[in-house]
Amino acid sequence: MAETDGGALVHQFSNIYFTILALFCFKIFLKLCLALLSHYYIVRGNRKEAARIAKEFYDYGSLGEWTPLHEAARNGRLQVLQTLLTQPCDVNAVTFDLHTPLHEACRGGHVACVRELVHVGAKIHAISASGSTPLSLACAADNVACVSYLMLVGANPHSSPLHSPIHLSAARGKHIVSSAINDRHDVMLFASFTLHLHLTPTT
Repeated sequence: MAETDGGALVHQFSNIYFTILALFCFKIFLKLCLALLSHYYIVRGNRKEAARIAKEFYDYGSLGEWTPLHEAARNGRLQVLQTLLTQPCDVNAVTFDLHTPLHEACRGGHVACVRELVHVGAKIHAISASGSTPLSLACAADNVACVSYLMLVGANPHSSPLHSPIHLSAARGKHIVSSAINDRHDVMLFASFTLHLHLTPTT
């Protein structure tokens, strides 16, 4: 009788663990579906639907979430980004590797998104798990416009704990960016000039 009771107890606990595992897998599946759906709307430029998904399903307070802000910043969707920012959200939300939306905008070279994020309070000295800052990612991508703007708003070219943006640019042969960062006397003039060239529409 005791063996029968013990077997039933083990079977009951097994069912509980199986239920927990099933719920966990369902949660992961749901998050994956939402991520794919938000990616689709953001890439298509559907601001309304992207904002609705972000508002109803995303918890910006949870650590390690890839949010619609990250997606819009990475793809350079300025209007979608602006729409998302009109709702309660964390502009400095981090992924599991501690990347913020500003990191993604800089890595993609989307200076308009970089400006928008900084304007609403994005941390320009945020450091990812790999030691990258927004400035170091902009330098690695050889994006002079992003580098110039970040320098204008006070980004420190020596804030990365691993490799400075100067070293990253020089290692990749990005001599224009690295020399611009290294020359602190001329950086403001350089930044203003390159931003003017980048933002002035061509005829």
